[in-house]
Amino acid sequence: RQDADDISTPERFATQLPLIAAGHDLVGSAIQEFDDEADTDGVIRRQPSDPGQIRRALALRDPFNHPSVVYRAAAVRAVGGYQTLDLMEDYWLFARMIHDGARATNVPQALVRYRVGAYARRGGMRLLRSELDLQSRMRRAGIITASQYARNLAVRASYRLVPTAVRQAAYRAAQRALLRRTR
Repeated sequence: RQDADDISTPERFATQLPLIAAGHDLVGSAIQEFDDEADTDGVIRRQPSDPGQIRRALALRDPFNHPSVVYRAAAVRAVGGYQTLDLMEDYWLFARMIHDGARATNVPQALVRYRVGAYARRGGMRLLRSELDLQSRMRRAGIITASQYARNLAVRASYRLVPTAVRQAAYRAAQRALLRRTR
């Protein structure tokens, strides 16, 4: 699972496929963000590797960096595969897989370089409608509680509705803060 403008590291599949062979159903990794291919100092976004932490994170956000994921096809089929959910198909699939008992982990190494810059894509009414649909489906499926549902709607609605320029500035400020902490 990777977008056309993202770049896999040479060791990506040599790292992830043995985990699938060992019994994991869903394996993600950290990603390193970049604006252009010469950018080597981008933020590294890590996700939890512990199954319990992944399950807890799932109630608030997607605990996987989508372009880094590999998965066992049988585990995807077992939950009905991808289902139509505008802009949120991956998160909904991963939520159903974990809820169904799929073994999942994330590798701490950045195995994918991820092109950033689509700030407009992270907000707006279309994404908000998808977010509301996703949260409703997760609530009906028992993946999140009523209080988690209410919290997610409040947090995500405010984030999705701020102007793109504000979202971009906030994201870049957060990136700078992360880079300062990791150096």
